[in-house]
Amino acid sequence: MRAGIALGVVTAALMTAAPAFGAAAVRDCSTGPIWTGDASGFIDNTPYKIEGVAHAPVSSYPQGRNRYDQYHLYLSSKAGQMFEIILVTKSGERPDGTTMTMSLHGNGSEAAPGAPNVQFWSLEDKTKKLKIMNYSASDATMQVVFGKRSGVNLPVQIHFCIPSKRTEIAGHFTVNLSNPS
Repeated sequence: MRAGIALGVVTAALMTAAPAFGAAAVRDCSTGPIWTGDASGFIDNTPYKIEGVAHAPVSSYPQGRNRYDQYHLYLSSKAGQMFEIILVTKSGERPDGTTMTMSLHGNGSEAAPGAPNVQFWSLEDKTKKLKIMNYSASDATMQVVFGKRSGVNLPVQIHFCIPSKRTEIAGHFTVNLSNPS
């Protein structure tokens, strides 16, 4: 009898501890306010905190009649987790002061017609041997809000979630654009 009661209490606690990750949960992180604290959250229900921000040199490429600048960001934790994002703008247009989104099924903001701002994302947790990429999760949504550059520092806020993969990351970080790493 006590074992049955204990099992019921544990089950109830687990069900209320993570309501956002329920099977029927539909969550769109591409809209709404973003948490203002340091960027952190969960990757496959494992705690994640952005502790390193790196980027590749801004590159440019043609597509149709337009040319685009590509921003390739790497957001890492000391625990071996990596969140990689590739974002684009029309060539010569800085991301400063803009909001880039990816809503359900990949729809969202565009650098130009047919060219979404969010080009690619991937998550990796080396200790769990986990790798998730943008084409493997149809319920991934994202909002990236760029602040105004101060010298070489570009402030960024992000809200990203994949309910089916028990993943959510929100908060702010700064990209130092002086030295690509």
